[in-house]
Amino acid sequence: MRLQDQARSPHDGREEVLIAASLPVAYDFRSRFLYNNNILGVVGHVIQEASGRSSGTFLRERIFEPLGLLRTSTSNRETPTDGNVATGYLVLDDGSLVTWDQSALEDGQPQCTADYVRSTVRDMLTWAKAVKEAESDGQPSSFNRGVNGNGSRASEQVLRQVAYIRTTKRPMIDEKSPLENSYALGWFRHMLPSSWLGSIGPNFGLFAEPPLINASGCPRLTIAHWGEFNGFLTAFYTFPGTKSAVVVMANCSPGRGDPTDLVAQHLVQDLFDMQPRVDFQQAAYEAASTAKLMWPALVEEFVTKRVQNTKHRPLQDYVGIYQSTYYKVTIDIYELPKAKAGKGPNPELLGFKINSLPRQAAKLRHYHYDSWTFIPDSRDDGMGPPGWKM
Repeated sequence: MRLQDQARSPHDGREEVLIAASLPVAYDFRSRFLYNNNILGVVGHVIQEASGRSSGTFLRERIFEPLGLLRTSTSNRETPTDGNVATGYLVLDDGSLVTWDQSALEDGQPQCTADYVRSTVRDMLTWAKAVKEAESDGQPSSFNRGVNGNGSRASEQVLRQVAYIRTTKRPMIDEKSPLENSYALGWFRHMLPSSWLGSIGPNFGLFAEPPLINASGCPRLTIAHWGEFNGFLTAFYTFPGTKSAVVVMANCSPGRGDPTDLVAQHLVQDLFDMQPRVDFQQAAYEAASTAKLMWPALVEEFVTKRVQNTKHRPLQDYVGIYQSTYYKVTIDIYELPKAKAGKGPNPELLGFKINSLPRQAAKLRHYHYDSWTFIPDSRDDGMGPPGWKM
């Protein structure tokens, strides 16, 4: 089961700043690249403080509506009601499907700005066109922002700083390379060919050698991004100096790899006649085969590292409420009643709940010494929506 969905109860946006400031230091400032969605929570709060309205409302008024992104929103209540809306699915090992609920991240919730935008291929192509127009020759977009929140009309343009936003801010890798692999503000810049293409996506660890498009061609810059949340996947590529963009979406989980990025790279290869040709059907088979082996390998490591025949303390020694003031997380550990306790040689005896959220709960079985685990029985259980088999 996954616990990322609604991992924290609602709290004041100011606490996003406190949470981000309390994160452990991974590297010295600007010494290495590290992608972290917690900072996007801070961005959402900054937008709210600066504009006086929620970040989702700000995006709708300042970006979506002026650009004509009519089916793009940041909450379920804004989802079109015409029935033409995709449902996200988890694909189980036997090929059957489990329906995901609509995205639980809503405008105004903690960390919402990391994943709350819903959209369509058509709207994303409109977005790509606006972005490319705005950064063409460093000139702002010709789209004018319409009436703002207080009813007055402003002349400033919607995407006037996008050219700067998409410039290099930090190399992604430390190794010396003549070809660029860098991070912009919310964008990833890769000079093709690049073995780092899609490095933040689900496919990156599934290949011994990742597919390498344009291996013998003249270097070509792509500025791209990838997205995954609750049964949906997206790959989004733009190409400076051209009028081209590639957008691929799928309403499935990446349990056997991310099909959107493989399809997108295949389209890019065809669009620019890149050589030598990469066999993306074979790449899909490799990704799926590798992904299938990951859960058994995880379980094997889990079993191997377990110290056998250790005993736990009396269950009441573990029961209680554990709090992290900085991270705004409360974990309630409780003893399971006999009717809900597990069976067998190592039954589930304890349970926990995060921030009193019903969808953020799981049962615990003893691992060794004072360690307890809620490792699911299968990959299907591990990848499923929160609480779907509780």
